Amino acid sequence: NGGYFAAANLDGSGAGGDKYVDDNGLTGMIYLEAYDITTGEKKEQYLNSARKCAHWLMNCGLWDDTYGGGFWWSTGKQNKPTQSNALVMQLFLRLYKITGETYYRDWAVSINNWLNSKMYDSNTGLYIWMIDGGGAGTKHTELFTYDNAIMLEAYLIWKDAMNDNSYLAKAQAIGNAMNKTLWDKGYNLYIFHTKDVRITPAWCGWGSQAMIKLYEADGNTAWLSYAKGNIDAINNVLRSTTSKGYYQFAGLNGAGRYTNMEGVDQAWMQRLQAMLSKYK
Repeated sequence: NGGYFAAANLDGSGAGGDKYVDDNGLTGMIYLEAYDITTGEKKEQYLNSARKCAHWLMNCGLWDDTYGGGFWWSTGKQNKPTQSNALVMQLFLRLYKITGETYYRDWAVSINNWLNSKMYDSNTGLYIWMIDGGGAGTKHTELFTYDNAIMLEAYLIWKDAMNDNSYLAKAQAIGNAMNKTLWDKGYNLYIFHTKDVRITPAWCGWGSQAMIKLYEADGNTAWLSYAKGNIDAINNVLRSTTSKGYYQFAGLNGAGRYTNMEGVDQAWMQRLQAMLSKYK
Protein backbone atom coordinates (compact mmCIF):
# COMPACT_ATOMS: atom_id res chain seq x y z
CA ASN A 1 0.00 0.00 0.00
CA GLY A 2 2.96 2.30 -0.49
CA GLY A 3 5.20 4.16 1.91
CA TYR A 4 8.75 3.41 3.00
CA PHE A 5 9.72 1.09 5.84
CA ALA A 6 12.26 2.40 8.32
CA ALA A 7 15.02 -0.12 7.55
CA ALA A 8 16.09 -3.14 5.52
CA ASN A 9 19.14 -5.31 5.05
CA LEU A 10 21.86 -4.06 2.73
CA ASP A 11 20.62 -6.32 -0.05
CA GLY A 12 17.09 -4.89 0.27
CA SER A 13 15.62 -7.90 2.03
CA GLY A 14 13.94 -7.84 5.41
CA ALA A 15 12.02 -4.58 5.09
CA GLY A 16 8.98 -4.58 7.33
CA GLY A 17 7.41 -3.39 10.55
CA ASP A 18 6.22 0.14 11.16
CA LYS A 19 6.39 2.96 8.65
CA TYR A 20 7.24 6.41 9.94
CA VAL A 21 5.69 9.68 8.87
CA ASP A 22 8.94 11.62 9.24
CA ASP A 23 10.85 9.07 7.14
CA ASN A 24 8.33 9.39 4.33
CA GLY A 25 8.13 13.17 4.55
CA LEU A 26 11.90 13.56 4.47
CA THR A 27 12.24 10.99 1.67
CA GLY A 28 9.81 13.02 -0.40
CA MET A 29 11.83 16.18 0.27
CA ILE A 30 15.05 14.45 -0.82
CA TYR A 31 13.38 13.38 -4.05
CA LEU A 32 12.48 17.03 -4.63
CA GLU A 33 16.07 18.11 -4.03
CA ALA A 34 17.05 15.62 -6.74
CA TYR A 35 14.23 17.04 -8.90
CA ASP A 36 15.73 20.52 -8.48
CA ILE A 37 19.08 19.56 -10.00
CA THR A 38 18.07 17.17 -12.80
CA THR A 39 16.42 17.52 -16.19
CA GLY A 40 14.27 15.57 -18.59
CA GLU A 41 12.81 12.17 -17.83
CA LYS A 42 14.82 11.75 -14.62
CA LYS A 43 13.45 15.01 -13.26
CA GLU A 44 9.89 13.83 -13.80
CA GLN A 45 10.67 10.50 -12.14
CA TYR A 46 11.92 12.27 -9.02
CA LEU A 47 8.79 14.41 -8.89
CA ASN A 48 6.58 11.34 -9.24
CA SER A 49 8.47 9.61 -6.44
CA ALA A 50 7.93 12.60 -4.17
CA ARG A 51 4.24 12.63 -5.05
CA LYS A 52 3.98 8.93 -4.15
CA CYS A 53 5.37 9.74 -0.70
CA ALA A 54 2.82 12.49 -0.28
CA HIS A 55 -0.08 10.39 -1.51
CA TRP A 56 0.80 7.59 0.89
CA LEU A 57 0.81 10.13 3.71
CA MET A 58 -2.59 11.44 2.66
CA ASN A 59 -4.13 7.98 2.46
CA CYS A 60 -2.38 5.94 5.16
CA GLY A 61 -4.85 6.80 7.94
CA LEU A 62 -2.20 8.33 10.22
CA TRP A 63 -3.95 11.71 10.25
CA ASP A 64 -7.04 11.41 12.41
CA ASP A 65 -9.13 13.30 14.96
CA THR A 66 -7.15 12.15 18.01
CA TYR A 67 -5.89 15.30 19.75
CA GLY A 68 -7.85 17.35 17.23
CA GLY A 69 -5.85 16.27 14.19
CA GLY A 70 -2.19 15.84 13.30
CA PHE A 71 -0.16 12.92 12.00
CA TRP A 72 0.92 10.07 14.21
CA TRP A 73 4.67 9.44 14.27
CA SER A 74 4.27 5.98 12.77
CA THR A 75 1.85 3.19 11.95
CA GLY A 76 2.35 2.11 15.57
CA LYS A 77 0.51 5.31 16.60
CA GLN A 78 2.71 5.99 19.63
CA ASN A 79 2.51 9.80 19.62
CA LYS A 80 1.99 12.87 17.45
CA PRO A 81 5.22 14.93 17.26
CA THR A 82 6.02 18.35 15.87
CA GLN A 83 8.88 17.19 13.66
CA SER A 84 6.90 14.58 11.69
CA ASN A 85 4.07 17.00 11.01
CA ALA A 86 6.40 19.83 10.05
CA LEU A 87 8.37 17.64 7.62
CA VAL A 88 5.16 16.60 5.90
CA MET A 89 4.07 20.22 5.76
CA GLN A 90 7.34 21.02 3.97
CA LEU A 91 6.66 18.28 1.43
CA PHE A 92 3.08 19.37 0.72
CA LEU A 93 4.15 23.01 0.35
CA ARG A 94 6.89 22.18 -2.12
CA LEU A 95 4.57 19.99 -4.15
CA TYR A 96 1.96 22.74 -4.22
CA LYS A 97 4.58 25.20 -5.46
CA ILE A 98 5.71 22.80 -8.20
CA THR A 99 2.38 21.36 -9.34
CA GLY A 100 -0.26 23.93 -8.36
CA GLU A 101 -2.47 21.10 -7.07
CA THR A 102 -4.59 22.71 -4.36
CA TYR A 103 -5.02 19.56 -2.30
CA TYR A 104 -1.34 19.82 -1.33
CA ARG A 105 -1.96 23.40 -0.19
CA ASP A 106 -5.03 22.34 1.81
CA TRP A 107 -3.11 19.62 3.61
CA ALA A 108 -0.33 22.08 4.46
CA VAL A 109 -2.87 24.53 5.88
CA SER A 110 -4.45 21.81 8.04
CA ILE A 111 -1.07 20.75 9.43
CA ASN A 112 -0.06 24.33 10.15
CA ASN A 113 -3.33 25.02 11.95
CA TRP A 114 -2.91 21.91 14.08
CA LEU A 115 0.70 22.68 14.98
CA ASN A 116 -0.16 26.20 16.04
CA SER A 117 -3.23 25.20 18.03
CA LYS A 118 -1.65 22.21 19.81
CA MET A 119 2.15 22.44 19.74
CA TYR A 120 3.07 26.12 19.88
CA ASP A 121 4.43 27.41 23.20
CA SER A 122 3.68 31.11 23.37
CA ASN A 123 6.03 31.60 26.32
CA THR A 124 9.11 30.71 24.27
CA GLY A 125 7.88 31.19 20.71
CA LEU A 126 8.86 27.58 19.97
CA TYR A 127 7.10 24.28 19.30
CA ILE A 128 6.96 21.45 21.85
CA TRP A 129 7.99 17.86 21.29
CA MET A 130 4.82 15.75 21.12
CA ILE A 131 1.40 14.69 22.41
CA ASP A 132 0.59 11.15 23.52
CA GLY A 133 -1.67 9.24 25.91
CA GLY A 134 -5.40 8.86 26.27
CA GLY A 135 -8.21 11.37 26.12
CA ALA A 136 -7.12 14.88 25.21
CA GLY A 137 -3.52 13.68 25.43
CA THR A 138 -0.47 14.64 27.45
CA LYS A 139 1.76 17.35 26.07
CA HIS A 140 5.50 16.78 26.38
CA THR A 141 6.91 20.29 26.55
CA GLU A 142 10.56 19.59 25.84
CA LEU A 143 11.86 21.93 23.14
CA PHE A 144 14.13 20.29 20.55
CA THR A 145 16.54 22.09 18.25
CA TYR A 146 15.63 20.01 15.22
CA ASP A 147 11.86 20.27 15.73
CA ASN A 148 12.08 24.02 15.64
CA ALA A 149 14.63 24.12 12.84
CA ILE A 150 12.20 22.08 10.73
CA MET A 151 9.37 24.49 11.57
CA LEU A 152 11.56 27.45 10.63
CA GLU A 153 12.37 25.85 7.28
CA ALA A 154 8.72 25.04 6.71
CA TYR A 155 7.82 28.70 7.10
CA LEU A 156 10.48 29.75 4.59
CA ILE A 157 8.98 27.27 2.12
CA TRP A 158 5.49 28.61 2.99
CA LYS A 159 6.63 32.13 2.12
CA ASP A 160 7.56 31.07 -1.39
CA ALA A 161 4.83 28.50 -2.03
CA MET A 162 1.99 30.71 -0.80
CA ASN A 163 3.57 34.01 -1.90
CA ASP A 164 3.15 35.29 1.66
CA ASN A 165 6.08 37.37 2.89
CA SER A 166 4.67 37.48 6.43
CA TYR A 167 6.06 33.97 6.84
CA LEU A 168 9.61 35.27 6.58
CA ALA A 169 8.95 37.21 9.78
CA LYS A 170 7.52 34.04 11.36
CA ALA A 171 10.66 32.11 10.40
CA GLN A 172 12.88 34.87 11.76
CA ALA A 173 10.90 34.83 15.02
CA ILE A 174 11.54 31.10 15.40
CA GLY A 175 15.22 31.67 14.67
CA ASN A 176 15.46 34.33 17.35
CA ALA A 177 13.56 32.13 19.81
CA MET A 178 15.90 29.21 19.09
CA ASN A 179 18.89 31.43 19.74
CA LYS A 180 17.39 32.57 23.04
CA THR A 181 16.32 29.16 24.39
CA LEU A 182 18.27 26.43 22.58
CA TRP A 183 21.65 28.10 22.08
CA ASP A 184 24.26 27.54 24.79
CA LYS A 185 26.32 30.74 24.96
CA GLY A 186 29.12 29.13 26.96
CA TYR A 187 29.83 26.40 24.43
CA ASN A 188 28.56 28.25 21.33
CA LEU A 189 26.22 25.50 20.12
CA TYR A 190 22.63 24.25 19.92
CA ILE A 191 21.60 21.78 22.59
CA PHE A 192 19.68 18.56 21.86
CA HIS A 193 16.64 19.69 23.85
CA THR A 194 15.73 21.60 26.98
CA LYS A 195 15.68 18.50 29.20
CA ASP A 196 18.74 16.83 27.65
CA VAL A 197 21.59 19.32 27.37
CA ARG A 198 23.94 17.35 25.13
CA ILE A 199 25.25 17.70 21.61
CA THR A 200 24.56 15.36 18.68
CA PRO A 201 25.53 15.88 15.03
CA ALA A 202 22.29 15.47 13.10
CA TRP A 203 19.71 16.75 15.56
CA CYS A 204 21.75 19.69 16.84
CA GLY A 205 23.26 20.23 13.40
CA TRP A 206 19.80 20.81 11.95
CA GLY A 207 19.92 24.19 13.70
CA SER A 208 22.82 25.18 11.45
CA GLN A 209 20.89 24.24 8.32
CA ALA A 210 17.96 26.40 9.43
CA MET A 211 20.25 29.37 10.08
CA ILE A 212 21.92 29.01 6.67
CA LYS A 213 18.51 28.95 5.00
CA LEU A 214 17.46 32.04 6.97
CA TYR A 215 20.56 33.83 5.74
CA GLU A 216 19.71 32.81 2.18
CA ALA A 217 16.23 34.29 2.68
CA ASP A 218 17.07 37.63 4.32
CA GLY A 219 20.84 38.21 3.96
CA ASN A 220 21.44 38.73 7.68
CA THR A 221 24.95 37.43 8.36
CA ALA A 222 24.21 36.98 12.07
CA TRP A 223 22.43 33.73 11.19
CA LEU A 224 25.63 32.43 9.59
CA SER A 225 27.57 33.10 12.78
CA TYR A 226 25.25 30.76 14.67
CA ALA A 227 25.44 28.18 11.89
CA LYS A 228 29.24 28.22 11.85
CA GLY A 229 29.64 28.27 15.63
CA ASN A 230 27.44 25.22 15.97
CA ILE A 231 29.26 23.29 13.24
CA ASP A 232 32.63 24.20 14.74
CA ALA A 233 31.50 22.97 18.16
CA ILE A 234 30.29 19.65 16.72
CA ASN A 235 33.63 19.23 14.95
CA ASN A 236 35.51 19.98 18.15
CA VAL A 237 33.46 17.74 20.46
CA LEU A 238 32.21 14.86 18.33
CA ARG A 239 34.63 14.35 15.43
CA SER A 240 37.20 11.56 15.69
CA THR A 241 40.75 12.75 15.12
CA THR A 242 41.64 9.40 13.54
CA SER A 243 38.69 8.26 11.39
CA LYS A 244 37.28 11.83 10.94
CA GLY A 245 33.82 10.39 11.56
CA TYR A 246 31.31 11.75 14.07
CA TYR A 247 30.26 10.12 17.32
CA GLN A 248 26.56 10.11 18.16
CA PHE A 249 26.33 12.04 21.46
CA ALA A 250 28.40 13.81 24.10
CA GLY A 251 28.08 16.34 26.84
CA LEU A 252 28.71 19.91 25.76
CA ASN A 253 32.30 19.66 27.00
CA GLY A 254 32.82 16.22 25.44
CA ALA A 255 32.18 14.28 28.64
CA GLY A 256 30.47 10.91 28.24
CA ARG A 257 31.06 10.82 24.52
CA TYR A 258 29.51 7.79 22.87
CA THR A 259 31.78 5.42 20.98
CA ASN A 260 29.35 4.54 18.19
CA MET A 261 28.93 6.34 14.88
CA GLU A 262 25.71 6.46 12.85
CA GLY A 263 25.31 7.02 9.13
CA VAL A 264 22.80 9.83 9.57
CA ASP A 265 25.34 11.87 11.52
CA GLN A 266 28.06 11.46 8.89
CA ALA A 267 25.69 12.39 6.07
CA TRP A 268 24.26 15.36 7.94
CA MET A 269 27.65 16.85 8.78
CA GLN A 270 28.77 16.44 5.19
CA ARG A 271 25.61 18.23 4.07
CA LEU A 272 25.93 21.08 6.57
CA GLN A 273 29.54 21.82 5.80
CA ALA A 274 28.88 21.79 2.05
CA MET A 275 26.04 24.28 2.61
CA LEU A 276 28.16 26.57 4.78
CA SER A 277 31.17 26.42 2.43
CA LYS A 278 29.32 28.67 -0.02
CA TYR A 279 29.45 31.52 2.48
CA LYS A 280 32.25 30.94 4.98
